[in-house]
Amino acid sequence: MRSGAPGSCASRAGSAGSARGLVVGPAGADQALRLREKQVIEVAPLAFMRGRTLKQAFVIMDEAQNASIAQMKMVLTRLGRDSRMVVTGDPGQVDLPPSQPSGLAHALDILEGVPGIGRTEFTASDVRRHALVSRIIKAYDAAGRTGHD
Repeated sequence: MRSGAPGSCASRAGSAGSARGLVVGPAGADQALRLREKQVIEVAPLAFMRGRTLKQAFVIMDEAQNASIAQMKMVLTRLGRDSRMVVTGDPGQVDLPPSQPSGLAHALDILEGVPGIGRTEFTASDVRRHALVSRIIKAYDAAGRTGHD
C-alpha cells in the first residue's frame, strides 16, 4: 500500500459493506488507522493513480478543484467494475495558477448530462463552520470574486 498526503485521492477496495460505520475524526481515528494497516483503506496521491484500475472500490477524490484537466481525466478513467467514485471540490477555491484551468470546472462542464454521472452543489447555507463563514461566502459570491481576480 502506498500512502501520501491526506486528501489527494482515496479509494477503498473490497465489498461495499466491509467498512460500514467508519467514522473519521477524533472518535474514528484509531479505526481508520487500523483499516489502513489492513489495506482496507488506501490513501494515495494522484501520482500513484496512473496505470491502475480501481475495481470493487469506493473512490473519493478530494480537493479536485486543484487538479489539472489531465489529472482529472486520469482519475476519472481509473474506475473499474463494481466501483463508485465521489469527486469533491470547491470551484471557488482553486489554488492553481490563473493560466491553468481547473480539472473540476472542466469536468463539470463537459460531463453534464452524461448518463451515470450525478452532481450535487452546496450553497452557503450548507456550511457547517462558524456562522460568519456563510456570510463571508455570500459576500464573495455577491461580488463575483473567486480568488483569481
